[in-house]
Amino acid sequence: RNNVTDNIISVSDLSSLERHQLKASFKSIHRAQQAVVMKLSGGVA
Repeated sequence: RNNVTDNIISVSDLSSLERHQLKASFKSIHRAQQAVVMKLSGGVA
C-alpha cells in the first residue's frame, strides 16, 4: 500500500476549546514574530 502520513488536521475536527487554544497560539506566535521584526529593524518596522 501507498499510505501517506501527514500532519494536516481539519479545523472542523477540533473541539471548541481546541479551536480557541489554537487561535490563541497563533496570536502569540504573531506577537513574537512582530517583536523580532521590531528588534531586528531597530524599531523602524
